[in-house]
Amino acid sequence: MPEPLIHFAVPFASLYMVGVRSRMVLAASVFALLPDLDVLLNVHKSITHSILLLFLASFITYSLLRKKYGELILICSLGFASHLLLDLFSGYTPILWPLWDRSVWISIGLNAQFGNPFILAPKADILTAPISFEPFQHLDAEVITSEGIMISLILLGPTILLFLKKYVSQHKNSRSLEMIRSPDS
Repeated sequence: MPEPLIHFAVPFASLYMVGVRSRMVLAASVFALLPDLDVLLNVHKSITHSILLLFLASFITYSLLRKKYGELILICSLGFASHLLLDLFSGYTPILWPLWDRSVWISIGLNAQFGNPFILAPKADILTAPISFEPFQHLDAEVITSEGIMISLILLGPTILLFLKKYVSQHKNSRSLEMIRSPDS
C-alpha cells in the first residue's frame, strides 16, 4: 500500500505539470488522501476504494454544482482516482464493488536472471480475492518510509521549484508595475 505522502505527491506533480492551477492541484492532492479515512472506522480498503462509487459520487456532485465548482469537482475526482489506481497496483483493492464481490490486484514486473544465459522474464498478473470489509483490531501500516520520502521528493521537488519560480516571477512583475504606476518622488 503506498503511503500517504506518495498518494499526495503523485496527483500534485502530475496535475501541476500539465498546467492545472495551484489551488486545484492542492485540493486534488488532499482528495487523494480521503480513501484511507476508512481506517477511522477500523476498516481498510473498504467502499472508499471503489471506482464505481467514486464515479457515482462525482457524477451526482458535478450535476448539482457544476456551474460554480464543475472544474474543481473533476480535478478532485482525478486526485481521488489516483489513490485507487496506486492501491490497485500494490495490493488487493475492491475497485469494482458493489458490482463485483472480489478485490483486484494488478501485479506487473520484470525479473532478470544474470548469468549464462541471461534471461528476462516479464510478469503480469491480475489477482482476485474475496472482499472482506471486516473491522480490524489494529492496523500496522508504514505511514512514512525512506523510499516514500525519496519518491515524493523526486516528484515534488521540480514541481515546487517551478511553482516558486512562477510565484517569484509574478510578484516581481507586480512590483515592477507598482513602481511604474507610482514612481517615488
